[in-house]
Amino acid sequence: MKKIKTIIILLLWLSVSLPVFSKTLTFQDYFDLGKKYYWDGEYNLSIQNFEKAKKLKPNSYEVLNELGIAYCDANNCELGLKHLQKALSLHPNDARIYHNLGIAYDRLRNYDLALKNCQKAINLSPDFADAYYTLGVIYKHIHKYDLAINQYNKIIGFGIDHPKVYNDLGLIYLEQKLYDKAIKNFEKVIKLDPERPQGYYNLSLAYKNKGDNNNALKYFLKYKELGY
Repeated sequence: MKKIKTIIILLLWLSVSLPVFSKTLTFQDYFDLGKKYYWDGEYNLSIQNFEKAKKLKPNSYEVLNELGIAYCDANNCELGLKHLQKALSLHPNDARIYHNLGIAYDRLRNYDLALKNCQKAINLSPDFADAYYTLGVIYKHIHKYDLAINQYNKIIGFGIDHPKVYNDLGLIYLEQKLYDKAIKNFEKVIKLDPERPQGYYNLSLAYKNKGDNNNALKYFLKYKELGY
């Protein structure tokens, strides 16, 4: 019995004393983690993993492209732009890279280059809905509202119903004092995403500007109900 106890104690000691050998992460592991953290909005963690992937494959245009847009979303578009430019030099004529360059230049307020790169993305991939959306955003930023509306309508024409498209359309119509059109688009937003508080707030604002205080209050209270 004493011998058995000694063996058990020895096994327990070994279990806590021996080093645990963890799996060595590969390029793909770091790349996948970077994308996961990016979509979770954890941009710094995303960058950390993409940087580790880049160390393993310094000339991977895929990781340079992802790293570039992650830096932009982490408010470092200058560094993001450098990664995107290198990605493009390694893989020319990639619509995704041109699109991300468009986003980076837009955030840096270089609207001419932003438009040029987004248009290049669309020329390379005519059904690239995200590029049309970004093009619409850029036109909205430079107050070319009719051109922005045209881009958003192209996305809807693809059969894509996304709340952010209708929300942007609503904001443009609100700016133009076309309140009925703004209301129609904000109603579409809350229909597609009933938990999106901003849709109720914008709808309340449109009704308020139209002079319909009852509906303005109704949707503002719904906005507050969602925790805002």
